[in-house]
Amino acid sequence: MQKAQIPTYERIAIDLANRIYDGKFKVGEKIHGRSTLASEYKVSPETVRRAIKILEDVEIVQSTKGSGIVISSRENAYKYIHRFSNLASIKDLEKQ
Repeated sequence: MQKAQIPTYERIAIDLANRIYDGKFKVGEKIHGRSTLASEYKVSPETVRRAIKILEDVEIVQSTKGSGIVISSRENAYKYIHRFSNLASIKDLEKQ
């Protein structure tokens, strides 16, 4: 099964990208700090940091020390999600 091959931080990155693409987070909007996201996903802040780093690398978000994480591209979120489109969304995986 494919789920085991995806590290937790990667699944969080995919989920955040989905939320950005779905419009739950808008471009220019600031999203919660790492600790808030960490408790939301029930992971360590380090895991969230790695997820955010992935999203930064593909230019979906910009993270500035002290001022949080800002959404920078819905289009890049779509491209990123599309790379994983052969995997069902996390929500679907959780249901199985």
